[in-house]
Amino acid sequence: MVSINKHKFFLMQILKDIYSDYRIGLWHRRTEIESGNIQPAVE
Repeated sequence: MVSINKHKFFLMQILKDIYSDYRIGLWHRRTEIESGNIQPAVE
């Protein structure tokens, strides 16, 4: 039971890190687009 909780906590930490990196990446990309450094990607 303890090991499951440990793994769960560890996974949550990884997900939080990935999510925050993703948010920061989007934020940087948005500021670059607004300042005209790069063109927005066409979907």
